[in-house]
Amino acid sequence: MRNKAQLRVWIIVDKLFGEQLAELPQDDAVWIIASDVNTPFVNLLWQKDLPTYHPNLTVFKAIETDTPEEALLAILFTVDEHHGYASFEIPYRELQVVGCLPSPEIHLFLDDLELKLTKQTAIGFVACRTHES
Repeated sequence: MRNKAQLRVWIIVDKLFGEQLAELPQDDAVWIIASDVNTPFVNLLWQKDLPTYHPNLTVFKAIETDTPEEALLAILFTVDEHHGYASFEIPYRELQVVGCLPSPEIHLFLDDLELKLTKQTAIGFVACRTHES
């Protein structure tokens, strides 16, 4: 078990997010859905010799016919396993989701992960830990 996770984790289920990835903090963990727009840009960010190198970036695949919500729900527990209590003594504190809005089912999944919706935006939402470890 590692000591401390990145404090913020992003899950991007917007298949057209692409170049906006460069604007996200390099210290944050980012999980982004594979797509014809996202994947080529991720490959650029993985080049270590560029100033935009992003070491904490993971691409995940979803079923082609999945909605953004279905893609989020399918990857949410995996992300939590990699950045939560199962892997770190001090897990991530904040989850930023881009590409879908919170539904009742998403709220249930967040509750299971001890996360609470704290902010909704036009393109997603933010959820934070409900208690400190």
